[in-house]
Amino acid sequence: MHSTIHRSLSIAALAAIIAPLAQAAELQRPLALDAAASYREAARYPEWSRPVREGMPDPIVAQRTPTRQVLRGRQHSERQLAVWASGIAFEAGQNVDLYASLEDAAPRSLREALTRGQALTITATLVDEAGRTLAELDYADDGRGADVLRGDGVYSVRYRLAPEHAPAPGHAKSIMVKLRALAADGESFAGSGGFQYSSPGARLTGVFDNALRDGSLVLRAQAEVLAAGRYHLAATLSDLAGRPIAEAQSAHDLKPGVQEIELTFYGLALHERGAAGPLRVGSITLTSALGVPNALGPVLSNVALIPARPLSAYTDRAFGRPDLLEAARRLEVDALQR
Repeated sequence: MHSTIHRSLSIAALAAIIAPLAQAAELQRPLALDAAASYREAARYPEWSRPVREGMPDPIVAQRTPTRQVLRGRQHSERQLAVWASGIAFEAGQNVDLYASLEDAAPRSLREALTRGQALTITATLVDEAGRTLAELDYADDGRGADVLRGDGVYSVRYRLAPEHAPAPGHAKSIMVKLRALAADGESFAGSGGFQYSSPGARLTGVFDNALRDGSLVLRAQAEVLAAGRYHLAATLSDLAGRPIAEAQSAHDLKPGVQEIELTFYGLALHERGAAGPLRVGSITLTSALGVPNALGPVLSNVALIPARPLSAYTDRAFGRPDLLEAARRLEVDALQR
């Protein structure tokens, strides 16, 4: 009798454990299959060239777009200080424009907005990686320099990068912006941002050519190399309306001098989008990978026109990346075993 009761309790306890595990497995199975399908889709293109989904921005431009940072004041305050820069990488002699704006609930009137905008004192200290202070800056909302409109609540300051602080060719260094702000009512804000002081070791000359190779589009770019080392070339192909279609990248070990480098847009992306052309190289940039951080070169826009070609010139064959196909297979096998 006791043995039967004990066995019944054990079975019940075991069922209580197995049921949620089985339910969890049922929930995980479609997730695993979805992941496998994503891997198989990605495997259709090589790692060095992929399509840009319709409606998405140019990936190179998006990566170079500075983000707005938010600094908080006192606890539970409804206000915040938004800070941003005009870019993420600058070179010797270029202007770095820094901005800040106090934000809260929508003001009731323009007069209230202007009053709020005038009630700020903002300063910043620029510090390099060695801890050396490069400049002490005061922001203003006076419509001068980097400031677009006086009294609009957006404060700004312009700083020109001195050549004597530039890194060696092919290298870059991070500059920290330590910012402090004080509102008229005594609320203070503090934080830090930054940008890259870049000294590219090679530059694109603006001379480009293109050709077909094995059903893909090969872009050739001329570069003037100042410092020997590793370089990364990246470009986005767009239609004439500016809609990005595909992106590509390549790596090269370059020696000083003028030379031609290339990257390849895998033809499947063009074939599937019906991109017979004409097309444009919407953006292209050359990055120096000689140190950490990499020295970002400028982004050139709409630099080359690609002539129209029949879609049949571009391959309709999936690339078939082995690593992603194997990852998909493992997920599918695991899902079936569940």
